[in-house]
Amino acid sequence: MLTLSNIYQYPVKSMRGNALTHSRLDEMGVAGDRVWLLAEPDGTFITARSFPELLRWQVQIEADGTLHLLAPDGDSRRIAPSALAVGQNVRVWKDRFSAQGGDSETDAWLSHKLARPVRLHYIGGVSQRLLQGQTPLSFADGAPLLLTHTASLDALNRELGESFSMNRFRANLVVAGGEAFAEESWQRIRICSVVLRHYKPCTRCVLTTICPDTLAKHPAQQPLSWLAKNRRALFGVNLLVEQGGMVSVGDNVEVC
Repeated sequence: MLTLSNIYQYPVKSMRGNALTHSRLDEMGVAGDRVWLLAEPDGTFITARSFPELLRWQVQIEADGTLHLLAPDGDSRRIAPSALAVGQNVRVWKDRFSAQGGDSETDAWLSHKLARPVRLHYIGGVSQRLLQGQTPLSFADGAPLLLTHTASLDALNRELGESFSMNRFRANLVVAGGEAFAEESWQRIRICSVVLRHYKPCTRCVLTTICPDTLAKHPAQQPLSWLAKNRRALFGVNLLVEQGGMVSVGDNVEVC
């Protein structure tokens, strides 16, 4: 039997995620996931691939939607989406679109903490970024949801003689039970009333070689090196939401 073992939300792209007991899933994925972004002054997105220090930042979304940032030094700041201007140009990979931003005090605070000029952006109430021209998309790399499988991680760790944690892979949904890498063949899954459809396998990047707790880089570039050699660098699957609703840790997962 397959069960939903973990739900994760990453409010700010590349910052630390939050483990949830339940969440609403809509066409943009887990509610509040990757709806905030740090960018260069020209709007080009910044990630922990090139700036691992972002992984030390903690984030909370308060009940009224206010973003609460906690820096590694313990300093913190709150930002309300309503304080941000619209019409700010942002680029994520090849996508160029409009988002919210323009809080100069917050931008200055973040730039000081990170020792480089950055700008904070919010996706807005209605995302101007579209997947395949029709599905609203957050600041995620390229799909609303990322699902991983505990059996696949167990198999990977056995191959490498390591004990990598799932948080290296920054998934939204983690499924337990079944056979390793079976998730790659699941065309549709149902969790309670929610229906999710396979979009594409997830090609992993250098971020998987960085320990999110210590920021230490693996000396042999694992697990990415093994994945690249044996699995075309694939681990986990990206999903689209066909039918939204609430999901909770412990829910049964049905392959349709």
